[in-house]
Amino acid sequence: DLLEQNQKLLCECKQIGQDLVIEKDARRHLQTRIKDELEPLTFHDHFLNKNEVGGRLAVDELLAQVKQYNNNLNLDAENTDVVVRAFANVRGLGKACVKNNLMKSTADLGLFANGFTGRHPLFDFVDVGLGKERADHKIRGEYFIRDSIVTDG
Repeated sequence: DLLEQNQKLLCECKQIGQDLVIEKDARRHLQTRIKDELEPLTFHDHFLNKNEVGGRLAVDELLAQVKQYNNNLNLDAENTDVVVRAFANVRGLGKACVKNNLMKSTADLGLFANGFTGRHPLFDFVDVGLGKERADHKIRGEYFIRDSIVTDG
């Protein structure tokens, strides 16, 4: 009787493990699809010159677009957490925005970032400093940490 129960539990564990692998593959496929389709989204210039208010408005629009995208996929958009990490060289981007008349001062980008980060608890504007590879490194690290938490947690 005990041996039979043990065999039954082993079979159930094996099935749960197989189900987990299938779910993880489906989640990764969906994450990749969403990333590929949403990655081209950019902030509109009119948000940048509104400082902190512009950062909050950018979050509102991005969140609305992501929720609409989730609705189009028949996902439960209202109960799905949206996490956004915007990585940028704030000093360099601020200079470029001033040069292109998108902002009056490089400090305005810091105000925009504050509005962006403060608007939603799962949205962050991360200053990575100088160098394209620093942003790439942060992004790779973000994916590694998130996948480790989801896989191990």
